[in-house]
Amino acid sequence: MLRRTAPAVSFTTSHMALMYKASRPLLGGDMTSSDLVKAAWDEMPIGNYHTSRKEVWAWLWKAKYELGIRNYYTHTKGRIIMNYVLYFFIGYCAYEYWYVLPFMLLTDKPPWYATRDHGAAYSKRKYGVDVWCADGKFVVPWIHINPPMLTMTVAELNGQ
Repeated sequence: MLRRTAPAVSFTTSHMALMYKASRPLLGGDMTSSDLVKAAWDEMPIGNYHTSRKEVWAWLWKAKYELGIRNYYTHTKGRIIMNYVLYFFIGYCAYEYWYVLPFMLLTDKPPWYATRDHGAAYSKRKYGVDVWCADGKFVVPWIHINPPMLTMTVAELNGQ
C-alpha cells in the first residue's frame, strides 16, 4: 500500500474554524448572549491594542467557538464599556444642542443669546458675571462665541 507524502487535509482557515468549533458552546447552549458575556468577563481582555495579531485571533476564535459569544461588539471589555458610554454621550449631546442646531439650520444664524449684541446681557443674567470682552464675545472665560478680534488691550483685560 502506498503512503501519502502530502497531508490528506489542507489546514486552511475554514478547516481550523471547524476544528475549534464545538457542537455546542462550552458554557451552555441555553444561555443568552449577555449571560455568556458575564460568564467570560474575567478572562476577557480589556482591549486589543497592545497584543499581537496571533493573540487577538486566538481570543476571537475562543470567544466565538468555545465561549459562544457571537456578537463582535462584546469581545473585549473596552468595547462593552464603550457601548454604554456612547449612549450617555449621545444623550448628553442631544440635550445640549437640541435647540441650537435646528435653529441654526432653519434661520442660518445663531440664537439671540449667542450673538454679540445680546451675549453680554445674557451672560450677566444667566451666570451672574460680566463677560471678559466688552463686545460680548466671551460668555464664559476662554470660551468665545465668535473668534476674538482683540478689541481690548492687555491692560484693559488685566484691569490696570
